[in-house]
Amino acid sequence: MSDSATPTIEQKGGDHPDLGLFARSWSSIRNRIAIYFLLAGSTILVLGLILTNMFGMQTIRQTIGENFQELASMAAHRTEATIEAEYRHLKDLSRNPQTVSALAMAQAFYAHTSIQWANTFISVREKAWQAGFSEAEDEVLQSDLAQYLASIVSFRKDAIVGISIIDMRGALLAASSRPLQFDMRRSLWWSNVITNKGLYISEILNKGSVFPSSEKVIEFALPIRKNQENVGVIYMAMKSTVVSAIFDEIQIGTTGHAMLLDSSGMLLVCKVMAPGEHLLDPDLTHSLTSSEPGWQVVKDDGHGGGDSIIGFAPVHLSEKIGAVFEDRKQWYTYVRQDPEETYAGLGDLLKQVGWLGTLLVILLGSIGLYTGKRIEGPIRKLQRGARLIGSGNLHHRIEVNSKDEIGDLANEFNQMADNILLTQEQLNHFADAVIHAGDSIVMTNLDATIFYVNPAFEELTGFSADEVIGETPRKWKSDLNSPETYQEMWNKVMQGDVWTGELTNRKKNGELYTAQMTVSPVMNEHGEIISLLGVQRDVTEKRTMEKELQRHHDELELLVEERAQEIKQAKDELEGILKSANDVIITLDSDGRFKYLNDRIKSWGYEADELIGKPFNSILAEHDEFCPQGCDKNCQLAVSDHWLIESKIKEFCILTKDHSLINVMVSSSTLEGGDTLVIARDMTEVKSLQRRIAKDEQVRLIGEMATMVAHDFRNPLSTIKMNLQILSRRKTVNSEEKEHFDLALDEVGTLEHLLSSMLDYARPSHLQLKQCNLQDTLESVLKRIKHEFDKAEVRIDLNFQASSPMVECDDEKIESVWRNIFINAIQAMPDGGLLSISTENAWHRDAPEIVIRISDNGCGMSDNVKTRLFDPFFTMRSGGTGLGLAIVKKIIEGHQGSIEVVSEANQGTEFLIVLPLSAELESVLDEG
Repeated sequence: MSDSATPTIEQKGGDHPDLGLFARSWSSIRNRIAIYFLLAGSTILVLGLILTNMFGMQTIRQTIGENFQELASMAAHRTEATIEAEYRHLKDLSRNPQTVSALAMAQAFYAHTSIQWANTFISVREKAWQAGFSEAEDEVLQSDLAQYLASIVSFRKDAIVGISIIDMRGALLAASSRPLQFDMRRSLWWSNVITNKGLYISEILNKGSVFPSSEKVIEFALPIRKNQENVGVIYMAMKSTVVSAIFDEIQIGTTGHAMLLDSSGMLLVCKVMAPGEHLLDPDLTHSLTSSEPGWQVVKDDGHGGGDSIIGFAPVHLSEKIGAVFEDRKQWYTYVRQDPEETYAGLGDLLKQVGWLGTLLVILLGSIGLYTGKRIEGPIRKLQRGARLIGSGNLHHRIEVNSKDEIGDLANEFNQMADNILLTQEQLNHFADAVIHAGDSIVMTNLDATIFYVNPAFEELTGFSADEVIGETPRKWKSDLNSPETYQEMWNKVMQGDVWTGELTNRKKNGELYTAQMTVSPVMNEHGEIISLLGVQRDVTEKRTMEKELQRHHDELELLVEERAQEIKQAKDELEGILKSANDVIITLDSDGRFKYLNDRIKSWGYEADELIGKPFNSILAEHDEFCPQGCDKNCQLAVSDHWLIESKIKEFCILTKDHSLINVMVSSSTLEGGDTLVIARDMTEVKSLQRRIAKDEQVRLIGEMATMVAHDFRNPLSTIKMNLQILSRRKTVNSEEKEHFDLALDEVGTLEHLLSSMLDYARPSHLQLKQCNLQDTLESVLKRIKHEFDKAEVRIDLNFQASSPMVECDDEKIESVWRNIFINAIQAMPDGGLLSISTENAWHRDAPEIVIRISDNGCGMSDNVKTRLFDPFFTMRSGGTGLGLAIVKKIIEGHQGSIEVVSEANQGTEFLIVLPLSAELESVLDEG
């Protein structure tokens, strides 16, 4: 650099002599702390002024607004109380006996006149009144009622101008002083009070409309009612000073006052503006005319003030006493104050905050200088100590007596020196651990050049450190490891992961060994790989032992597999036996839950998996009446009381999956471990066969009995019948004897019918089957016994829905079935009723059927009768054989059908008959 450049640099420093001083001052901690304190104080001052103004303004508005609202509400309440008091006075005057008597006389006067005559009469008196010589003046002004009204006005002369009583024709009856007119019908208050039929209150008037007055008045008019009808009106003119005095008493400072206005914004009472001559702004009027008291800040308060706080409240007279103001306007109170007077206190407060803030800034600057000086000394000690520790003097300790962050920082530096010493010691220990480690350790750089091996490596491989440092691991590599293994190792380590595996390496003497290898990347603080660390352990002997153990393991597994095959073969043989068994075989645990079921359980509709874990009781019938005849009625209770363990063989009912019931016979035995073996055999067919045999035996016995009876009784009965017929035809038989003979013949006929029924029930059923239309047989029987239905007043309802109801049947026997059921239905409806007959197609077990329903609305039957209904010789009818329905059931079952009865006492009876359709129809339906 040339010499001419030097003066230029010096000149720059000379041009700004204060820059260097400022830089030195700013670099000093003491000066910076002082400046920070000054800035903090200044900030606090500014924020204090802003917050004081903001929150002070908010507080002032809230407080003053609530006060103004309270004053407005107070003025409204006092106004309401004043008007209510006048209303009560008027109400009392309307009920005064003198007032009532005067109005009664007026009503009596008008009772015998027409409206036209009354109007003419009032008009004549009005003209005379205006002329000043009306004879009515004495009646109006000198009566007792008038004197009473005058005394009230005299007593309240400061408040009332005058009071008058007017009849319903509008004529003056009495007044406290002489009114301006006699006929009041043209007055505004008259039309209002007559229309609204309630208290009328005018606005503040400059002069009265009834009584002459130089003062402003408020007019009151109240209808006088008798027996819910208006009979007159009482009128009063009150001085406006009664109301304005309420607002005169409210004074807030110098400029604050209360006002009264109506809903149009017209000021009625105001200290500043003339009442009745100033209309407020519509927006302000809208704010003031609220149904509830409140306060607001408005831009224009109607008195030249902006940003003003106002309070307002409604005068509730319409709701309380039903008052109606002139033109239906409402009254409201309004309180305001000049904004300058309102906010005067806030300016004083801001000045006080400003002076206090300035003193605070000066105080904080002084504190900052002192605090900076106190902080600077320990920091300089800290600076010198940190320099010594950083230069390597780790045993140096910084002594700072400050009990703050600087003292903590000094302690941190001292702790850092201790940690470094400890780290050095730990590194030395780590180096000792690596040197004395039992596993071989090798470290290489990223190109696989070895730069460290520990003594364990030398002992394992036979290579010395000098022989391998600078070499690569290829020095002890064998040819028994695949190139893919090395490539996998390299790729994984270069991705930052740890690789673990086994390699076969070669020692210096050529001996091979198996090494358990772990290769890890070593990274710096930036996560970059800087070297590789390999740890290997000789596991040759361990692998030899593992191979021997594996050999023994394989031999043991072979023996176990052979034994398992034997067990499996035995199990398969046992399962084959269980599967081929015709009985259901079950094992239950100690809680009575299914543990095993053989395949025979499918005959009950269940799969084994559905029942495993469920209680044995879950497949038993829930109610005793569901069990078929011959079933154990106490089966469910028995199982719950460990019956299976206590009894070896027992019978009870099983509920299949499709909710049908079967009889089973069960044998049980206890197994080792507390389980129970249950063998269940389906006895349903056996029971059915037993019942059929019993029934056939019963029929056989009845047949034998019927044959015997027919042989022993038919011939004598025939002889008796013939002789009775001969005797009854004799000419000497009188009418009484004839009646006895006929009775005896009827009884003989009954016995013959019984014998025939017994023979029909007992003899084998030989059916003459042919194709018949079932609906034709029903209609044929109905026609033949139609007279029976007509006689019993029984109506018939037919609803044949079955299509082509052709069946193979014996039509005579089927018709006897219908006849028997129809006769029973007629007898069940002695007072007449409705017999409904319907048919419909159905399918059962993939076969078509026809269902016939025959129902009546007769007396019905009890459960006792229902269960014995088809038993032979059971009857509830006097003179009946008890064989009719038994024969019906026999005929239906002979046609491979079924019959059921549904009935309740006093609820009617329904017979449900199901017959199979013919094979011809079945083929037609299958083709369809």
